[in-house]
Amino acid sequence: MFDPSLVRPSPPALTQRRIDAALDAARAGSQGRNRDQTRELLVAELRARGLMLPPPAVDFFVELIAGGPVQRQARRLAGQAKLGGLAFRSLSAAIRHRPLPSWDVAGLHAVLSTLPSRPVEVILDHDASEHLAVGDAGTYDVWFGPAASSSSDRHTRPQAEDTADQPVTVFRGEYKVGVLDRDSSAAWRPLLHEGRTVTTFATRRQAETGEWRLFVGLPLERSKRPGYEGSQNP
Repeated sequence: MFDPSLVRPSPPALTQRRIDAALDAARAGSQGRNRDQTRELLVAELRARGLMLPPPAVDFFVELIAGGPVQRQARRLAGQAKLGGLAFRSLSAAIRHRPLPSWDVAGLHAVLSTLPSRPVEVILDHDASEHLAVGDAGTYDVWFGPAASSSSDRHTRPQAEDTADQPVTVFRGEYKVGVLDRDSSAAWRPLLHEGRTVTTFATRRQAETGEWRLFVGLPLERSKRPGYEGSQNP
């Protein structure tokens, strides 16, 4: 049975402090590096602090590092306030059955789901555990895309001519970790518009064998439509 008490995102203030520390470390080490090298450094600093942000969010913060002091401070505060509180606010909204406030930064579109009341288990890649295990928070952001390659490769946005029958891919940070089943993919697919990264919160669970499991929800607006039956794996 799925235990809703296991859905525990990090407090927004803690996430913000970790993002701040990663930015400071990446900025200090960015001397003599080009943009791509700075990005790699930032991803490593974030991961070392248990954070794996969607690529558009990483790009957003890379721009902060490249900008001037005033610009960095203003955009940092705006970005951190939103990124740091996404999972926490999404979970609070789900528990209280309230809509998720409008949230759009760095090309990300947050969608409220049925987690924790109606979980859907992600079909994990064989090498997903190294990415699921990062960090001390049991609940964190994931994002969706069309069919993609193995999680062993860094993400490049998939390009597919026809994704109507393809599973929706689940990413954590830069890496693919698995896919959704057919019914759940059908629920999320209409939200995957070109140029927009759809993100929601997921929760991990570790079995006695040490293997990880990952759960997301269904997009709330679709799950309420009569006649839709999504799959659950409690």
